[in-house]
Amino acid sequence: MQLAFRELVDHAVDSGWKEAEVLAGLRELAEHQSLALVSSERTEALLRALKQLT
Repeated sequence: MQLAFRELVDHAVDSGWKEAEVLAGLRELAEHQSLALVSSERTEALLRALKQLT
C-alpha cells in the first residue's frame, strides 16, 4: 500500500501540485472517508434495530 501511496503522491506532484498540498488533500479525503464509514455503520445499526421493532 505504501508503494501505491507514493506513486499517487508522485503523480500528483508531476501534475503540478506541491507535495504538501497533495498530502493535506489526501489526509482530508481519508478523514472524510472514515467519517462516512462510521456514519454508514451507525445507520445500518439503527436500521437493524428498527427492523427488530417491527
